Amino acid sequence: MVHNPKLIGNRVVDSRVSPTNTNYFKVSWDKDIYPRPSNSCGNDVCNLVSPSECLCDMNVQDSIVFSSRPSVTSILSSLHIGGVDIARFDGEYYEAEDSGDVTVYHKNVSGGYTKDTIFKVEYHGEDGYFKNLRSTVTIGSGNFSFRNPPQFLNPSMHEARDAIYETDALLKHFFFHENIPPFLAVRLIQRFGISNPSPRYIEVVAGAFKSGYYSNGGESFGDGLRGNLGATVAAIILDREARTALLDADPTSGSLREPMLKLMSFLRANEFEQSDAAPELRLYGLQKRIGQGPHSIPNVFSFFLPEYSSPGLIKAASLKSPEGMVLTGPKIIRFLNG
Repeated sequence: MVHNPKLIGNRVVDSRVSPTNTNYFKVSWDKDIYPRPSNSCGNDVCNLVSPSECLCDMNVQDSIVFSSRPSVTSILSSLHIGGVDIARFDGEYYEAEDSGDVTVYHKNVSGGYTKDTIFKVEYHGEDGYFKNLRSTVTIGSGNFSFRNPPQFLNPSMHEARDAIYETDALLKHFFFHENIPPFLAVRLIQRFGISNPSPRYIEVVAGAFKSGYYSNGGESFGDGLRGNLGATVAAIILDREARTALLDADPTSGSLREPMLKLMSFLRANEFEQSDAAPELRLYGLQKRIGQGPHSIPNVFSFFLPEYSSPGLIKAASLKSPEGMVLTGPKIIRFLNG
């Protein structure tokens, strides 16, 4: 797609979206049908400009979605355009209906449900405002269409404020994504010594992350807000899978120890004490020697990957052993020599 906006004043179109520069971005076409060279550019709705490209004129159509009060589920699945916070526009909107879970605001008394109608619902633990509007990009007579994709940055004039809003929206999307609780649960459990947690264990920890609450043995943890780490960590270390001694007999339970932790345990077991002449313990070149070293993380993905399986019996059993990624033959020998 190319973007050819109507210029306002002396604004300059960003070169990345100018009519002379073809930039591609993915959109979700309705019914997965769109103009392409293989269908004669939508039966000549668009112009074929190259063997692999069609150039189309597009229109944006705004339409009303609901003509009566919808449910919360319908609002969250059908409305994608935010509405204004009513409190900031005192006098412009009036409250028409309030069912407890959905509050309806109209812009004028006689208009009823219009494109300006706003619904207030609880969304991600706070008040969310959604406009009764669907914006659709259409081509030709409307046989080809897709939902107008959201955009924070103005192609003709960038502002730092818009970039901050976009970043905040993306982080919020990640935080409330349905895959985040089990994703984090697995990785946190692995750092507490269990490389292959059971689905039940993952579900318990993910549930604590989502609800922000965990209870065990009459003790309660968390504040009831999503992402509470107190509740999440309590679920990890107090769960029966982390505390049952019988699992010590299971060869698939537990985890391999990281080289640095093994080294620290060795020093503690031998009652290591620093001398007055050398008050700091300095460990040189451990990253190359044993696979881990203080402040020597090789990349943003840490020393090893959570999905790694060591070759041999561990991989054959479809088990994970993240720490095994740094336990190569030469490093194991250097550790023993040290």
